[in-house]
Amino acid sequence: YQQQQPAFLEHFAQYAPSKTDAFAALNTALFEEGLFIHITDHSIVDKPLLLYHYTTSGTCKPVTYPRLLVVAGKHSQASIITSWQTMGFTNAVAEVVVQEHARLDYYTLQTKLGQQSHQVNTTQCQQAQKSTLNTYTFTWSGALVRNNLNSAINASYSETNMYGLYCLRRQQHVDNHTMVDHRKSYTYSNELYKGIMM
Repeated sequence: YQQQQPAFLEHFAQYAPSKTDAFAALNTALFEEGLFIHITDHSIVDKPLLLYHYTTSGTCKPVTYPRLLVVAGKHSQASIITSWQTMGFTNAVAEVVVQEHARLDYYTLQTKLGQQSHQVNTTQCQQAQKSTLNTYTFTWSGALVRNNLNSAINASYSETNMYGLYCLRRQQHVDNHTMVDHRKSYTYSNELYKGIMM
């Protein structure tokens, strides 16, 4: 832990829009547990890391506040999958940092939410020079889902790709709000979302 502490202290709670977004502010104020993933410089993780969020009606609190910080070090490569099987109301915040020459594939699978589940999922990304971030958001269930996905490209020659697919039935509702902030020149972004409504 001592070796990872500087990266945690440098990045934790630095990017989530807690001053402008009420849900991010609530998560920051009320979360009790979280997860920190640090992919060290020059590391290549050859298998995906699966984060499985699971709550049931008998064990969950009325509202849960999951918190995640991911730091992909320089020249690293990894894939992270966040899978959700939740009940009630979930207010989740993730901060994702992709450092120089790093590549990160980040998946959100909302495939097993309860039919009365509500989820607000805020993901705030930061990219350094010559980094690549690919995000994939899949929503298959839940009564009301809002995905806030934001990426700030802070240096040149970096790339962001956002992909999403949703499949809705009857009264289900999903909002996918995306934003890419090109803070430097010679940066690239691409976005493709598709939906099926039955």
